[in-house]
Amino acid sequence: MTKRKAGWLDLRSLFLWLGGKPVAHRRMMYMLWLAGLLLLGGGFQYINDGTESEWDQDIENVPSVDMVDVNMPIGQIKITAGKTYGEFIKSARVMTPYLVGFLAGIEGFELEPYQDSRGLWTVGIGNRSTKYGRVGPNTPWMSPLGAYELARWHLEEKETYLLMYALMSEYNLSLTPGEFIGLASFAYNGGAQMFEPMRPENVANAKMAAENKASNAASKLRWTALNRLYKVRGNDLSHDDVAQIFQRYPILAPGRVLRALDDGVRGVELGNTLAWYLRVGDRIAPGLVWRRWMEANLIAGKINVSDVISCPIRGGYEFMQYADAIGAPLIKNRKINYNDAARFKKWVKNPVSYDRYTKKSSPIRYLKSIASVMPRRIAALYRPENIKHLDVDEKDMAFASQVRTDQSGRDA
Repeated sequence: MTKRKAGWLDLRSLFLWLGGKPVAHRRMMYMLWLAGLLLLGGGFQYINDGTESEWDQDIENVPSVDMVDVNMPIGQIKITAGKTYGEFIKSARVMTPYLVGFLAGIEGFELEPYQDSRGLWTVGIGNRSTKYGRVGPNTPWMSPLGAYELARWHLEEKETYLLMYALMSEYNLSLTPGEFIGLASFAYNGGAQMFEPMRPENVANAKMAAENKASNAASKLRWTALNRLYKVRGNDLSHDDVAQIFQRYPILAPGRVLRALDDGVRGVELGNTLAWYLRVGDRIAPGLVWRRWMEANLIAGKINVSDVISCPIRGGYEFMQYADAIGAPLIKNRKINYNDAARFKKWVKNPVSYDRYTKKSSPIRYLKSIASVMPRRIAALYRPENIKHLDVDEKDMAFASQVRTDQSGRDA
């Protein structure tokens, strides 16, 4: 006879014992047994098997409501590069919870790994890699805090904010909250190539082929050098470091968005440059249409941070469908339809679909809010009283757009 290990629960014996009792007694005993298990396990909660528990332990970077200056006058928040990456992070980190929320509304919020439309393994907020390597079918699922922390790491430590810092430092940019979130989302979507597209090298014109090859080589060398130096210096990476790298490997073929920023173009015109980035291969991707529309309207100051945080997860797609049905497409002929901004502000308060044949609207009830999936501390930042300081009107936008700050902190 096999000897049972001490301390092991013999489930077979338990259920046989329960089977000989009256139904009511069995039900009561089962509930007591379940309650005991829940008490030992800490109750119902998201389960993390410990493989990626580092995400949940690293909570010092998750801000509290007290870290946000809600009394700052509206329209006076600006994100600047400063003298070092550390100074930039202090300025930009206040925006991280709202940028993560915006990205969750676009990319989704998935705690288990899944394959996206291109068959690529993804987890969290559109992330295909973690600190521990590429995402795959065996990547453990994570808690909401783990998903938030993974997105924060991608922004602040892996790529997006380093790219934003380099461009803001090199081009002397000072951004409003809407501009920062719109452009950072644009960068998060495709990296440096969103601002400096790779040029075709196999073209018939020999001179053009050589120029394109030189441009592509300079781009790769620049961002490789910047990443290597960042790994060495971290938050001490300075404006002078960036300037030297850009001088050694200059941007030879900037994209439309970067050319506009360099020329001082802001607001509606800057937003319109995003309408050229809608394709995946040879086709227009619907997901990029509503993403670019939201980014452009944030950049132009037509919608506010509070508006996009109020939009349900993937609600932008439903709003795009609604706008198409009423004959007001979000983007047409590579122009952003800014007239849809007022409709969007109303729509997020009462999301509806529209039937063009019956000409009737019906409420959409199956969408999740961004706040409902976020860790509680982050969700608290999305309350109206904790987000209103980030909203700017077009007058504030015009003022902020005129401000160019040099590296000494004086208005240029």
